[in-house]
Amino acid sequence: MTIEALSLTAPGKRLVFTARDPARVAFEEEVAPGAPAVPVHLHRTQAETFTVLDGVLELDIAGAARRLGPGQCVIVPAGVPHTYRNGGDGVLRIAVALTPGAGAEWFFAGIYALGRTGRLPPRGLGDALALAALSHRHGFYLAGLPLVLQRPLMALGAALAAMAGVRTAS
Repeated sequence: MTIEALSLTAPGKRLVFTARDPARVAFEEEVAPGAPAVPVHLHRTQAETFTVLDGVLELDIAGAARRLGPGQCVIVPAGVPHTYRNGGDGVLRIAVALTPGAGAEWFFAGIYALGRTGRLPPRGLGDALALAALSHRHGFYLAGLPLVLQRPLMALGAALAAMAGVRTAS
């Protein structure tokens, strides 16, 4: 898969890349009111910076709820569980940066493709294997299950996805 156009769309969301290199992947994301929250997750090796451009961002970082408005910024360190959603009635516009970049654009391309085709949340084994392969390949994990268990489970899911020919779009 290639990312010719530097934008991705899925129901209730639009993402436009502004930087894509090994040191930093950055994008602006629009989140419609009522769009589902991003699942609680963590990036094993990347810090994630959120800057609100317009609207209200609701974040939960390691169990602590925060509400940010235009001009406000927060950095989520690598390995810290977090989630976010649109906390207002209008469109939320945020600037997001992941450092290091480490190919994170391919993770987002895969996630957006799964969302666009109705495969998120996973509706079957193939969808779950595709998600496991993406997560394992890019170091993005769901919070809640210890990494010491989740990493080998995601690796197994990635291997099974490859054996079964499950496409992950990245």
